[in-house]
Amino acid sequence: MKVSFLFIYLFINDTLFFEGFKKLTGDNETDAQVRDQFNYSQAPSVSLCKQILSLSSHPHVIGQACLTYCDQLSKQLSDPEHENDIDDVISTIQQLLYHGKVCFLQSFDHSAFVELCDVYLSYVDLLRVLVGVKGAAFAMTLADLNEPAKARQLRDNLIKDDRLKLAMDVATKCRIESDPVWAAWGLIKLQQGLYDEAKEKLRHCLVPAEDSRAAQNQRLLVRIVEELEGASALGVSALKDTQMKLAKAYNQLARKTSAEQMAMILSGAAPSEEFSQELEG
Repeated sequence: MKVSFLFIYLFINDTLFFEGFKKLTGDNETDAQVRDQFNYSQAPSVSLCKQILSLSSHPHVIGQACLTYCDQLSKQLSDPEHENDIDDVISTIQQLLYHGKVCFLQSFDHSAFVELCDVYLSYVDLLRVLVGVKGAAFAMTLADLNEPAKARQLRDNLIKDDRLKLAMDVATKCRIESDPVWAAWGLIKLQQGLYDEAKEKLRHCLVPAEDSRAAQNQRLLVRIVEELEGASALGVSALKDTQMKLAKAYNQLARKTSAEQMAMILSGAAPSEEFSQELEG
């Protein structure tokens, strides 16, 4: 497939200037020739992007451009029009991030930006999974994932949607608190009556604390007690229901048999043949 245009962000300032970059002149014939020169058999082309960026002699600026392009591309992942291009977009993001990292390593002050490239690369697999989660609440860019407030909001939305494993991945990769995930997971296990598994989950968030986590622990303990009390009440209710059913069955049986036959049943002896036939009837 041929594409008749090249979309790229150009930093036209003192640090990045493309000399000899061809522009449209207004003359139809000349402009048609310029456009023909910008037809590409494969697009997007990472190698072409790198060649254009190499026109700058400032590695630091090229690295920043790569970070900007990658964030813009990550935004396109949540666009339904690009749902068939997810793998290509992800691959492009990865290649540009590696290229940006190499460029930063060639610059004078690079440590923070090299680390940022590594952080963005660690988000790529997470982005790929989030694409499959439909809903505006889960649409994130690379820059969004790197903002703790937005990452926490995403984590909480995933918890509400019962996507606890993915919520834990977000907490781990975005380096935010995982306590809310463990708490929600443990409470669900309590509701299911899986107490050993609940204990395993809750031990990660119920730890001695003297700061704001102490109040969180107190609220969580209240929830745990409520769940246990609810389970206990449910158990008593179920036991009463069982007793009532047994009593009803006993009364129905008593109406069909004599005291002698009932005594035989209660003692474990087999009922008479006539009594068995009567019950079957």
